[in-house]
Amino acid sequence: DQWMETDSRTITMKQKELEESGVPVTTFRGLWCMRNDAMGGPFVSYVYTDNEHQRLIISEGFIFAPQKEKRAMIRELEAAMQTITLQ
Repeated sequence: DQWMETDSRTITMKQKELEESGVPVTTFRGLWCMRNDAMGGPFVSYVYTDNEHQRLIISEGFIFAPQKEKRAMIRELEAAMQTITLQ
């Protein structure tokens, strides 16, 4: 009876276009938690809109690092997620 969920009160959304390809990207950030357990942390989600092939590419990353600084971890995660190229 445990599941992972996002805390809808913490989610922020930002839209932009990739500079080199002009592909629309929507970024979601917030906190996730484990229902019926004491786990949670930050998450980031990138949604790439590929109009040419009529598809959405979704890349999500979650951080779980109790009692550690998470800012550098989330930046590394985002840096990796921003290297996605659509083909």
